[in-house]
Amino acid sequence: MGIESVLSALRPEPVVELSTPEPVRSRLTDLIERARNRPLFTMPVELAVGDVLVEIVFSQVRPAGPWMLLKDSHPPRPGVAQDRGVGYDVEAVTGLYPEGSLTVDGDAVTAEAWSELWGLLDAATRSDLAAAAWAVNEGMPAEQLRALVAKEKEKRNA
Repeated sequence: MGIESVLSALRPEPVVELSTPEPVRSRLTDLIERARNRPLFTMPVELAVGDVLVEIVFSQVRPAGPWMLLKDSHPPRPGVAQDRGVGYDVEAVTGLYPEGSLTVDGDAVTAEAWSELWGLLDAATRSDLAAAAWAVNEGMPAEQLRALVAKEKEKRNA
């Protein structure tokens, strides 16, 4: 028995691809397009840095993979109620917020600059910013879903 015969016997059967019916494919294509083009949730936070008023705008991280990885990589700190409430270390996650997903006074911020600024902010400001990061990535999408479900139930009951 030659090597090709042995390899041929060990190879799995070819996978038969099932075709997706056209109406389903069309619906999936539409959903993918909607997902790509939906607006990002954003939340501005005004804060004082010394005697200067600054606006920091958090944008929803998209695609969601980097947000999920960031929060999963920083589990809640023991004994920290805010962490326990959201399921991750709010200090670490907000301090490492992904580049391109926040602005300071309308300007994009590098990861290094954000890390430096984050390290200089007071506790109350950091809590406000952590709440904004959570809101755009977790709270606002959940609220949107609740509103859509309620609207659909209302339509069905009308």
